[in-house]
Amino acid sequence: MPRRGAMDQIIMILNRINNQSFHWVP
Repeated sequence: MPRRGAMDQIIMILNRINNQSFHWVP
């Protein structure tokens, strides 16, 4: 599993994308 730092970076990136109103299609 990635380190907490890596997970935090991924979460921040996902939050930025969500703030830009992009929608992920499963």
